[in-house]
Amino acid sequence: MFVVRPVLRHFALWLLLIPFILVELHIFDLFQQTLMLQDPTRARQTSATILDARAQNDGIDIRYTFQLSGDPTIYTASSLLGSSNSWTPITAQTWQQSSQQHRITVTYLPQNPWINQPDGTQSHPVATSLLTWIVFVLFDLLGLAETFVMVRNFLAAQVAVERRRVERFRFWQSRRLPSPYEQRR
Repeated sequence: MFVVRPVLRHFALWLLLIPFILVELHIFDLFQQTLMLQDPTRARQTSATILDARAQNDGIDIRYTFQLSGDPTIYTASSLLGSSNSWTPITAQTWQQSSQQHRITVTYLPQNPWINQPDGTQSHPVATSLLTWIVFVLFDLLGLAETFVMVRNFLAAQVAVERRRVERFRFWQSRRLPSPYEQRR
């Protein structure tokens, strides 16, 4: 009797790549929100208090908070992974303009003020967000290619079983199992 069995160690890379699909969806959502922040009809601006600053080789990183009227929540910058009160890079020129008052103008989305960015960021936020999304899309494409190979090789292993041949493919192998009669001997 012949059967198809998985080659478990071949699934390691695939299992590492598949969760990137969920991350890529989140990153794509962040990309769309970054695009909305650039649209003056969708985004609003407010003044934020600079809590802390640190000098970096390429500029200044700041932490800031702001509050909206009628909302007791104190909002901060959010990182890619969703953690609050993260460091945000700004240009030296923006730092010079805002360091005297310890205030900076922040653009936010009214439906979700946690999505915000200070004016005068070092890099162009849309380009940075798009590049991050593209990196995750590449991992997803690799995961989809691995899934295609997995399905194709499963079908090839099925054909090998039907032809009663022992073969090994990526992810799968066809094996001969001893019949119950042979096991009794």
